[in-house]
Amino acid sequence: MIATVYGKKDVMKRRELWSNLDEVSNRKLPFIVGGDFNCILSQDDKRGGRKFAFSQGPKEMADFLNVNDLHDVGFVGQKYTWCNNKSGGDRILERLDRCFLNSIAINKINNAVVRHLARVASDHCPIVLKILDNQFQKVGIIKFEDVWISFKASSLIIERVWRKKQISDEEILEVIKGLGKNKSPGHDGITYSFLKHYWNIVGIDVCKAIKEFFTSGIVSNSWKETLIVLISKISNPLSPEAFRPISLCNSIYKVVAKVLLNRLMVVIPKLIFEEQVAFMKGRSISEHILLAQEVINKMRICKSKEGMVAIKIDMEQAYDSMCWSTLEGVLRSSGFPEKFIRLILECIVEPRFSIIINGNLSNWIEGKSGFRQGCPLSPFLFILCS
Repeated sequence: MIATVYGKKDVMKRRELWSNLDEVSNRKLPFIVGGDFNCILSQDDKRGGRKFAFSQGPKEMADFLNVNDLHDVGFVGQKYTWCNNKSGGDRILERLDRCFLNSIAINKINNAVVRHLARVASDHCPIVLKILDNQFQKVGIIKFEDVWISFKASSLIIERVWRKKQISDEEILEVIKGLGKNKSPGHDGITYSFLKHYWNIVGIDVCKAIKEFFTSGIVSNSWKETLIVLISKISNPLSPEAFRPISLCNSIYKVVAKVLLNRLMVVIPKLIFEEQVAFMKGRSISEHILLAQEVINKMRICKSKEGMVAIKIDMEQAYDSMCWSTLEGVLRSSGFPEKFIRLILECIVEPRFSIIINGNLSNWIEGKSGFRQGCPLSPFLFILCS
């Protein structure tokens, strides 16, 4: 049973809500109640304004929850769901919108997560009850205070997925089959078409080399050697900015990175907010155009414009400037197993680059930071860090 509610601001009128819910509540069935309750239960649910008092309104709400065995399952996202749209000392934030489940509902869908979405055209932010795949069930009720704590809570999920099975020949072959054809090779000179066509000859050695990496955690230095081709953006380029660098990574390395990425993609949608759409399957960046229009329109028509500001950020050379220690810190904060972190860092840290100039290779350039263009892992590690 699911009930979406709106609680009146007046305590006396709100009693009708508790009465109606009591009538329809069945303690033998799963029961979910969510909406704008116009009431908070503690000082922790509020920032700014008068100090919270456990008055008649909060007492009646707490009694209703206790009688009907309803529990807060926590949340992911910004802490407060309502704002009075004022600034400075007059600004008040409260968590008025919530979702409660009874014990039967929690036992049946104990992986439920409530997301607080971005507040755009309203003084309330939307809330969404999300039921994850049963494969990722969590144990008990998890209280999410902010996104970093929620990342730590995912450690059991990540570890379970990672340890589910070892790398197999079939998994490696599936990755190779999914890679494109006629791609320019890296320094090893091997193309994906070559691997596919002669798999019955080279497959055993390729699988052995890749499995050795996952066992030892040490990648061959030659796998991280990357060739760079400079493609002119204009007819008469005179500066480095006029060229588009194309990275040609080692083909075997790309297979390794793709295997790691497939493991990572099982959990990364749970670690990245739904507002992040770039590179995420099933998400459309065009939605952000509409969102930006709504935000700007809100700023234009809002009567209390003081304190509102829009900033356009151009993250130029963002890939190159990302620090490897930042990546390591994010992976640890996200709860990834130590073995997985070591494998990721082994692939990313200390690559070498050589620029192809008139068909000749330049001296090798040692990488000191950033992610490589052309590496399958780079886009997803970048959005995880940023």
